[in-house]
Amino acid sequence: MCQRRPFPFWHKTLVLDLPEDDKKKLLFAYTNDQRLGVYILSLDENQESITQIGDWKIPSWPYEFGYLSAFSIVHVGGQKACFVITRLGVPSEYKAEYEPGTHKTWGIAIPFQFDLDITKVDKDKKNCLTLQFMSLRIFEYHTNPSSFPEPGPVGCFVL
Repeated sequence: MCQRRPFPFWHKTLVLDLPEDDKKKLLFAYTNDQRLGVYILSLDENQESITQIGDWKIPSWPYEFGYLSAFSIVHVGGQKACFVITRLGVPSEYKAEYEPGTHKTWGIAIPFQFDLDITKVDKDKKNCLTLQFMSLRIFEYHTNPSSFPEPGPVGCFVL
């Protein structure tokens, strides 16, 4: 599928069925440098392939909230999805502000909507998809006392 090389993305992905074609899937993945890569997976018999059709810069969040440490990409329904940062690493210059024992942390939700023109996939791969990020949401949550592994949010929230 990747010509004996590793997949061109890092960690978790979101794979969606395409209603127009049961042998193709739409894949969203965190690639690197705060980018969201979008790929078409072709699952034709004896000829599987992965083709990048888009690469978007994920909107920045305030520096004091830290850097991405854990995330998920979730399908919200229809042509909407959300990049959810569930764990942030705190920049060293801000660590003194965090009181031990408070167990307060933040998450960031970055919703986006997309539109794929399946008729263009084979002819114009770079212009077959439009994607638009919506306003990011920062939420605070509290965890139990320090433990290993570090606790994270489980469940859902309203966007």
